[in-house]
Amino acid sequence: MRLIVSAGLVLLLAVCAFPQDTLYTEDFHDGSINLDWFTPWAGGDEIGVTYMEDNPSGDHWVGQLGNTGSGGGVGTALAGDINMTDYAIEAQVFCTVNTGAYHGIVARWDTTSGYNYYYLRTDFDADQRLQLREYPGTSGMGSTILSWEGNNIPGGVPTEDGWHTMKMEVVGNNIWAWWNGELLSGCPVQNNSHTNGSFGIYIFNFSGAAETLCDDIIVTGESGPQLFDLVPMENVFLDVDSEPAYYRAREGETRYFQLLWQALQGEETSPPFAISLDLDGSPLQTFMVGSVEPNSEHVNTSDAWTATLGEHELVWNIDPNGAVEESNTENNTLTVPFLVLPTTAFDFQLDSVYIVNAADSSLIEDNNLFPEQSVRFVMQWSVPFGEGFSNIFNIELNVDGLMVYHESIPGVQNGDEITTYSNPITIEEQGMHFYTWMIDTENDEDELSESNNSMLDGFFVNESDVRERDTSVIPETSTLLSTWPNPFNPATKITFQVNSASPVKLSVFDLLGREVDVLHNGPLSPGIHEASWNASGFASGIYFAVLQTNGIVQTSRLIYMR
Repeated sequence: MRLIVSAGLVLLLAVCAFPQDTLYTEDFHDGSINLDWFTPWAGGDEIGVTYMEDNPSGDHWVGQLGNTGSGGGVGTALAGDINMTDYAIEAQVFCTVNTGAYHGIVARWDTTSGYNYYYLRTDFDADQRLQLREYPGTSGMGSTILSWEGNNIPGGVPTEDGWHTMKMEVVGNNIWAWWNGELLSGCPVQNNSHTNGSFGIYIFNFSGAAETLCDDIIVTGESGPQLFDLVPMENVFLDVDSEPAYYRAREGETRYFQLLWQALQGEETSPPFAISLDLDGSPLQTFMVGSVEPNSEHVNTSDAWTATLGEHELVWNIDPNGAVEESNTENNTLTVPFLVLPTTAFDFQLDSVYIVNAADSSLIEDNNLFPEQSVRFVMQWSVPFGEGFSNIFNIELNVDGLMVYHESIPGVQNGDEITTYSNPITIEEQGMHFYTWMIDTENDEDELSESNNSMLDGFFVNESDVRERDTSVIPETSTLLSTWPNPFNPATKITFQVNSASPVKLSVFDLLGREVDVLHNGPLSPGIHEASWNASGFASGIYFAVLQTNGIVQTSRLIYMR
């Protein structure tokens, strides 16, 4: 009897081998990614965020990882520190049945020694099993450490797609695995293959593309000393008055370069270190930083620079000499290409867009159309800067991502104010649509600003030709209030006001009118609400926040600058 009690105590002590401090969490709340996720595969898929009605936390946002870019059937996203040794990773994972896809979690992936890790994964096809496996490194095939089938899987083998809790803990050479909160038989098991590394999410499919959805990722273990992570966030160009400069510089103008950066994590104040600023491959300025506090934000501004004509590249580098021990030194550099134009440079500015009846040019109120109604899309634009006549350039109108109007402009000059009408167009399909006017689509003219060359707006085609509407039952229009920061890198917050309880959709669209992300889609109570958009994984450029409610569409321009 004493032997049995003793063995139970050993197991209990092993399970509780270290204090359970929370090291990392990722819940994708508000559509944001909190951790610095990366892919270990060359050209692999980045983890993203997608909207899902019935996710475990109930906030409708989950992580999404695919395998199309990994060069094979495996896709993995990692976070944390490769020097981590003893810890546990727990995650909600959406596991599919009879799809050919394996879903799972990863521990101790040491990226310095190739593909080298432990993983707990599902295989609910013909084999109907859970597997604890390890991958040996740069060559070879993964091997199974433990496998569970049938009644050895708590609750039995799932018969439908759904969310499940997966957990794996590694302490020394001991490994434990849990399924839906229950410890799996045979744990702990001893294995000496992998001693340290990052944690992550896993997807595999023999037959091609697949994805793993995940949520509520929690990593616990001994916190130990938290190393700093020094991260450059954004370069801001300042004008002669030290105000943000939203136009490109003209030759001879004064510019300052301002770096916004953060010192993430850390335990105590850092040792002194330097920040270097290079321009076109040559040192421009060095900033000496005495020390910084953990989790603090900072700003450094350069001396004045007189703009010289042509293409340039600005490089900020935090701690180039490695004076601070960091958890990640691969994100210390920010590179910013920019262009300086001659004093005669033009700017084409899109001022407003609207829709009119094709027959009499009367304004379509609230952009509400009816079936078989012939309309024309209108753009008002101007030329606030320039000297002489511009080059020939094109303007385009896209509706639902398809070009429906194209015009060649022979040339314009400073002070011109122009109204452009499309050809008559009839939109038959009922529902919401989007249109985008774009000026100088082929970039034939280098402009002082190209962030004001396009505008996206929406319109609604009703089910029937009912021209008289009872406006008393139409609630007061909800409002897009602000986006900040804007320009941004990589995240911005969008504030909007809802004036009556109603369904609300807040989306992000690109310049082609394609919906690239959904931040909210569902009912909201009256009041001011806030959503975040993290553009990591998207190309830098211009996007639009689009608020739809009660058949009314409002847009706000977003400028993502990497």
